[in-house]
Amino acid sequence: MTEDEIRVYERWVGRGSAVGVATVVSVQGSAPRPEGSRLLVSSDGGVEGSVSGGCVENDVTLHTQQVIEDGSPRLVSYGITDDDAFAVGLTCGGTIEVFIDRADRILDTADAERRLRLEEELGATATVVEGPEIGMRAVIRSGSGIVAGELPGGIADGVLADAE
Repeated sequence: MTEDEIRVYERWVGRGSAVGVATVVSVQGSAPRPEGSRLLVSSDGGVEGSVSGGCVENDVTLHTQQVIEDGSPRLVSYGITDDDAFAVGLTCGGTIEVFIDRADRILDTADAERRLRLEEELGATATVVEGPEIGMRAVIRSGSGIVAGELPGGIADGVLADAE
């Protein structure tokens, strides 16, 4: 999460709210927001950011509220063809996949991400977005491997190679 998002999180938690984060993890075709776009949602109805420029924010907010309540991360897909989009007055079609999790789990690796940025090191954050290990995440430093968090053994080697 960015420093601004962390400040929003801290403000909401300070007033007693739980917080969820929805992140665009895949875009196919045209979409109003790129991969990495985020929407923060508080348990008391606060919303900050955007995953679609408004097209699916209400539904994403509902899913995020459910994740806050039940603690189970999820991957949600939204899609519409360009022809269907234009027919109903939208400017674009395409498919986006949005991964939703509780913010406190995401922040478990935030310090390691911040250190990489401050030290101007190359790195990546990997998150399992489907399957039995959904929600597991790790921060990977170029040349050093995993420096925070963890990944399932069956995928760790492939993710490390892809991150490099």
